[in-house]
Amino acid sequence: MQKELKHLDMARESAKEMLIDVDRPLLLFKASWQTVRHEDLLGLLAIRSQLLDYMAAGHIMGDTQRFCSARDALLGHAVVFLERFQPINEILIVELSLALTAKRQLIAKTLSTAILSRDIKGTLTLDKFQALSLASLVSKDYPGAPEYCGGFNRSM
Repeated sequence: MQKELKHLDMARESAKEMLIDVDRPLLLFKASWQTVRHEDLLGLLAIRSQLLDYMAAGHIMGDTQRFCSARDALLGHAVVFLERFQPINEILIVELSLALTAKRQLIAKTLSTAILSRDIKGTLTLDKFQALSLASLVSKDYPGAPEYCGGFNRSM
């Protein structure tokens, strides 16, 4: 138990440091999205990762407003991200999960259709299987699909 508390304390300390910059990561994401080159997937993934860190910090600190702001910024660009860069399904599962827990059905349907329409290349890994499974539940309008997205939707 003591080991868990140590990790939780470390997570809270890291989250506090990230949230000190107020909404800088959110503003950086929005500004970077406008300037990222059409073919610069790596640059976009980097700013997306920063936004996910910011969202996680908001969740850890119980700051619902920051969590939702980051989530909404990410979902606001999810379909364009999909269309411009065609990221692999293992990346899209994050946006799909967020869309489901935020009850953004149109985005969830668009992402699930894209995931299911792709050919499976290579080995079927756990990440690929999870993305395909969740997309299948969404495509079948299964009402319990958000429950498979993780625990963050229960606390926010």
